[in-house]
Amino acid sequence: MATREEYAGLPLVDRLDRLTRTPSDLDSVVHGHSAADLARRPDAKSWSVTEILCHLRDREELCMLRFRTMLAIDDPKVMVAGAKVPDPTEWGLRGGELAIDPERWVEERQYSRCDGDAALEAFRRRRRDSLDLFGRLQPEQWQRGCQHPTLGHVTFADWTGLMAAHDDNHLAQARRAVMGTPWPIATASREPSRQGGRPMPMTRAQRHALIEQYADGPRRLRAALATVPAAAMQWRPKPGEWSAHEVIVHCADSETQSSSRIRILMCDKNPVIQGYDEAQWARDLDYHAHPIDVALATVDAVRAHTTVLIRRLPDEAWTREGRHTESGHYTAEDWLRIYADHLENHARQIEANVAAFKKG
Repeated sequence: MATREEYAGLPLVDRLDRLTRTPSDLDSVVHGHSAADLARRPDAKSWSVTEILCHLRDREELCMLRFRTMLAIDDPKVMVAGAKVPDPTEWGLRGGELAIDPERWVEERQYSRCDGDAALEAFRRRRRDSLDLFGRLQPEQWQRGCQHPTLGHVTFADWTGLMAAHDDNHLAQARRAVMGTPWPIATASREPSRQGGRPMPMTRAQRHALIEQYADGPRRLRAALATVPAAAMQWRPKPGEWSAHEVIVHCADSETQSSSRIRILMCDKNPVIQGYDEAQWARDLDYHAHPIDVALATVDAVRAHTTVLIRRLPDEAWTREGRHTESGHYTAEDWLRIYADHLENHARQIEANVAAFKKG
């Protein structure tokens, strides 16, 4: 399961392919389950499959409204579900009030009472409309954009990556929900609050929590890997998606990249963080031929090495910033937000693979 930053490094055609496959992937999640199964929450704080489908349906409608606004108006400011705006009074909001609160949608629109099949069909139609609009964009229109409340200027091309990562997140959530497994709270994956277009600095407590999450990542990854049957280790859910084996080797390569990135941010005068095509690495380096035990050992060693470093960094070190070749402005705290949740994301991907394999 790629993050939005990782999707940004993939070709546009791959991002659009992810968006195209999502409705059929959701079909495979709900197939064979009763309405009662789909409406059952794993716990009080985790959405049911039906609620997830309703959320995807309504968010897709919001996306289309946003896209039509981007075509009609140059660089409009837009609202985003779950995101706080830098200046609440500009939007008639008070304090930490959200303009679009997904949890409020769940309650007030009574998602739990909705028909899951009907919600999925509505999402399928709305996603088809989105893809049709993308298909009609002229080359120059792909660079039209809007002002995202937490990310700054975001183009049509950027939105495909944001949508793809959002799809992956909720697909994994739905697969866990049908198994009765609560959805973990991963604060690092949420959009950061921003001030003047940039993330607001973290408190020491926030940094400490993310550093501890970062340190725990290898344990979480190994726990997920332990659930994979031998026959499923190199099994891919669909063409173009990774097996559990490939996920682990990717994590090893990603850890070596990330450990270099934080050191470049700390030491270089004008830090430049080089992006790379992770899907191409998996293909060209033949991840299935790479020994998984060596990859796991690399994850453990590199992350342990970097954990020691980031635990002893002084407060002022976290203000260091540079430029990412694909995503632009990039800070030490951006690095921490991304990689605190990275292994957790891939642990969830492995668990989703296992669920799909067992389902046949």
